[in-house]
Amino acid sequence: MGAFTGSMAWGLEALHVAALPAAGLALAAQSALTGAFHEDGLADMADSYGTHARERKLEIMRDSRIGSYGVLALCLSLLVRAGAIAALPAPALVGGLALAGLLSRATLLWLPRLLPPARPDGLARSLSPLPRGAFTVAQSFAFLLAALLMTILINGASQQPVLPENQPLFWRLAPALGLVISAAGLAGWLVARSARKHLAGYTGDVLGAAATVADCLVLAALTVLFHN
Repeated sequence: MGAFTGSMAWGLEALHVAALPAAGLALAAQSALTGAFHEDGLADMADSYGTHARERKLEIMRDSRIGSYGVLALCLSLLVRAGAIAALPAPALVGGLALAGLLSRATLLWLPRLLPPARPDGLARSLSPLPRGAFTVAQSFAFLLAALLMTILINGASQQPVLPENQPLFWRLAPALGLVISAAGLAGWLVARSARKHLAGYTGDVLGAAATVADCLVLAALTVLFHN
C-alpha cells in the first residue's frame, strides 16, 4: 500500500503536478483503497479523550460518529504525511512510503504483545495471546525488508544531506535505519502507554492509531534523511 501511494505521488509529480497536491491526491487514493481503516482507529481513540471514565471511553470508541478530537487528529495526521511526502525527492517516494507502511504495520503488532485486550470481545481480541514464534518471524522479516528498502533509498535517492559521504554502505545504512526504526518505536510506545493508562489494554482502534502515528513519524524521520 505504501509503494502504491508513493508510485502515485511520483507519477503525479512526473506529470508536473505540484508536490503537495500530488501528495494529497495520493493519500486520497490510498484512503479509498483501504477504507481509511487505520485512520478510523486514530479518530476513535482521539475522541475517547473527551471523557475520563474507562467504560465511557470504550463506548465512544465504538460509536461511528466522530467528534472534534477525532477530526483534529485526522487533520494533523494528514498534514504530517502530506507534508512529508511533498518534501521527499521523487526517487525516494516509492521506497520511502513502502518503508513507512512496513514499519507502521510492524509497530502495530507490538501492542497485542505488550498489552492485554481492553474488551472480552471484538476482532482485535483474537490477536491475544500473540504467538511468540509468529511475532518473532514477523518482526525479523520486517527488519530485513526495512534494511533492504533503506539500502535502495540510500543508493537511489539524489539527496542525502545528513548521511556520511564516501563511507562504506553499513556506516550510512546503520544511522538511517536506526532513525526510522526509532521513530516507529516511539510511536508504538506513545500509543501503548496511552492505551495502558486510559483503557487498560488495546482494541482494534488502538492498533489503527498505532499504525497511523508510526506512519507519520517514520515519514517525518525520512525527511531528515532525504528531502528536496
